[in-house]
Amino acid sequence: MTYSGAKIQYYWYGPMPLGVIMLRMASADYRIVERNLRAAMSCFARSKSTGEAVNLPGLQLVYSGIPHAVFNAAMLTEPILAISDLRRRLDRAHDHYRRRGQAWSLWLCEEWIEPSLRPAAITLINDFELQYSSNPPGLFAAHLKPIKRSLPPLDLRPINNATARLDFCHVMSVAFEGPFPVLLEAYQEDSFWNADFEGWIGYRDGQAIATACTVTAAGAVGVYAVATVPSEQGKGYGEVIVRHAVQQAQARYGVEPTVLQSSVAGMPLYRRLGYRPAADFTIYISRTS
Repeated sequence: MTYSGAKIQYYWYGPMPLGVIMLRMASADYRIVERNLRAAMSCFARSKSTGEAVNLPGLQLVYSGIPHAVFNAAMLTEPILAISDLRRRLDRAHDHYRRRGQAWSLWLCEEWIEPSLRPAAITLINDFELQYSSNPPGLFAAHLKPIKRSLPPLDLRPINNATARLDFCHVMSVAFEGPFPVLLEAYQEDSFWNADFEGWIGYRDGQAIATACTVTAAGAVGVYAVATVPSEQGKGYGEVIVRHAVQQAQARYGVEPTVLQSSVAGMPLYRRLGYRPAADFTIYISRTS
């Protein structure tokens, strides 16, 4: 068996034991998770007319045109086998956003980096004035588990007009304590929604209380922007809208597996739905533009 941060390869002669087969399959799941995330992040290049997505050797850059670091992202697309290679890619990202006068973020899939290089990689990342923000695990589910509890009714509507987009931004702002004007900049344009980023919003008694979106890419349905207003959390609305969003995308594209990046608070829901850890992500935010 040989190992690198990019892949696990087995050299086996004769019938392969089931445990080895399962480990080999699991080792590839992070590629699906990170590729789907890159597809989702690239959607923010449509938030404004000045946005763009750029693919460079080993690096994907998404510039939204919004003066907020989280919407201007750098992501690795190939394994890092030497610190000098990581420095080269971070130099390109730093220069790209410096020339635009924008703060930016590094969405790092840890599996891209050879384990022995990770301590040095953290030091290098700090040298670029990128500070740790969060560590959301990437989750994978071959299929969702059946419903095992009574779920509440929810009026589910697609996000396909200006009113729905406003309601979506309101729920996201309240649920995540995010700045409403920035969210509106990111999500208000028709061009953002008229492609592969599909959204749903749940209403109870006419009030918007829950959201979930999907991006289908890399052979999986990616689940994003899952939010429930704090007063309605823990009541099953998150499960209702996630199941609906996933089922709609599966029916449309004929894709069964699903992936997502989870917060700590969301893990109980996603375990109940059948997700398991498949990748480690760390998000770093630049201190300056």
